[in-house]
Amino acid sequence: MIFYHFTACATLIPIAREGLAFGAIYRTAAHAQAMRNPINAVWLTENSDPNVPHGLTTGRDLLPHERERQGVPDGEPARFDNKLAVRFRLTLSSSDGKLKRWPRWAKQNLDAEWLEALINTGGGPDVSNGWWLYFGNIPADKLDAICTTTNEPVPGWPGAFK
Repeated sequence: MIFYHFTACATLIPIAREGLAFGAIYRTAAHAQAMRNPINAVWLTENSDPNVPHGLTTGRDLLPHERERQGVPDGEPARFDNKLAVRFRLTLSSSDGKLKRWPRWAKQNLDAEWLEALINTGGGPDVSNGWWLYFGNIPADKLDAICTTTNEPVPGWPGAFK
């Protein structure tokens, strides 16, 4: 199966060195707000279009309550990265035991209200039905990296980033 993973340019060096290995999933809204007790899995999607609402930040200044929660002093510049800047394309076997279909997994593992909020933030059920989780590491050499603004391959990927 073909999957996609979107990420910010700032993550290219660690992904080139370590592969896709990290992603935070919170069981409840309270855990997410406190950034507490995440489950680690790589988020994947069947949808290659960066213009579809994936629920990812697109590079903006932090709002006052976000600055406070993250401990950013007043006057200090702080922005969310554009997590749609790079699209990785990869192939995984549907029989890989580390691969889990998001809707089924989430219904069994997340608070129902939090799950509904995530689905709504991420474009609704039509989009979230194409989400997957991978509970393992995907090596960088298995990833094709595309810059979403130019739709061209990221030059030198992954060797130039190690």
